[in-house]
Amino acid sequence: MIRRGSPCTLNRQPNTIEKRFNWLIYCLPENKDNAAILDIGCGIGVYEQKLERKGFKNVIGIDVDEKSIKQCASTCLNASFIQSKAEYLPFRESSFDVILMIEVLEHVDVVESTLEECHRVLKEGGILCITTPNRGFPFLTHGFRLGNRYFDNMIGIPLPFATYLPIRILEKIWCARCFRLKNLDDLLKSKGFKIEKCGFLMPAFDDCGICAKCLDG
Repeated sequence: MIRRGSPCTLNRQPNTIEKRFNWLIYCLPENKDNAAILDIGCGIGVYEQKLERKGFKNVIGIDVDEKSIKQCASTCLNASFIQSKAEYLPFRESSFDVILMIEVLEHVDVVESTLEECHRVLKEGGILCITTPNRGFPFLTHGFRLGNRYFDNMIGIPLPFATYLPIRILEKIWCARCFRLKNLDDLLKSKGFKIEKCGFLMPAFDDCGICAKCLDG
């Protein structure tokens, strides 16, 4: 079972968003007027807002959630938004210079189809920027399930050490995928991508149960 994640918001996750965007900005083209950027799983348009402030003119966000897409229109002046699934992108081949998938790949229905579509709509030499949960991180951050029951973490704390379980067990309890770096690299290469750079972004912990308890107390 793969669950949809909650959209990022600037007021609840400012440090997390800023940390990710500071990494993204080094991957973006210098030509802000003409560079075509697609944000897959845009949520309520948090990264579109930041891209607009940096001067990027040609940005499109897609999301499967109709409510989120409608909210985007009220927060972003220049970006365009379309309701669509990642596995069936409504664009021609070679349409974009950059594609963003920020904490999205773990939620899509079919990873392989999503990456194939990304490769199809990217221009030659285009860049795909992905962040995903890492199996090396010792917490399962999207909750977990036992049978048909879903648990939003344990008393607000992400389930510890679950990511270290064998994959055959982990797949039975996770609600969103997590990846080992080599597995993700192999998957991307199998879909025609060349890996330019990879690394790790530690979470900012500005929207976790532990911090919320501290702030409330």
